[in-house]
Amino acid sequence: MTLNKICKICNIEKPLFDFYKSDGTKDKRHSYCKSCCSERARLNHIKNHEVNLARNKKYYIDNHEKQKEARRDYYRRNKKVYLVNFYKRDARIKQATPSWLSEEMLSEIKQIYKKCETITIESGTVHHVDHIVPINGKTVCGLHVPWNLRIITASENLRKSNKHES
Repeated sequence: MTLNKICKICNIEKPLFDFYKSDGTKDKRHSYCKSCCSERARLNHIKNHEVNLARNKKYYIDNHEKQKEARRDYYRRNKKVYLVNFYKRDARIKQATPSWLSEEMLSEIKQIYKKCETITIESGTVHHVDHIVPINGKTVCGLHVPWNLRIITASENLRKSNKHES
């Protein structure tokens, strides 16, 4: 058995581990290398972007209530997991809150959260209080202080995730 294979797209001989596994071939590997497969998928995504958006939107409209109920059911079955995560986050925030914060600064933090609720109600768009420097980041950890907080839309915050945008 050979340890190398030639990609049908780029015509470069590469080691077998550079090819995805496939049960439909003799050597049990795809005929395109991983990098060519990725490039094809990227181009296909760009080419069919509008079609995919329309299909996804239709699926969302047709199945919204069913998915909503499935999420509720999942929450009911996994309530303990949600509570553990809530308490972990709460503990991280307490740990990231410095003891030297004055009462004025602590009340400023509460005001930011109240303002966020008000903006959400007035605009009809869900907003979150975001830590500019995440309190549990991979490369840097920020503090739970007023100057590290900002109000942004929920979608923007979820897209940002736990990353520090410099």
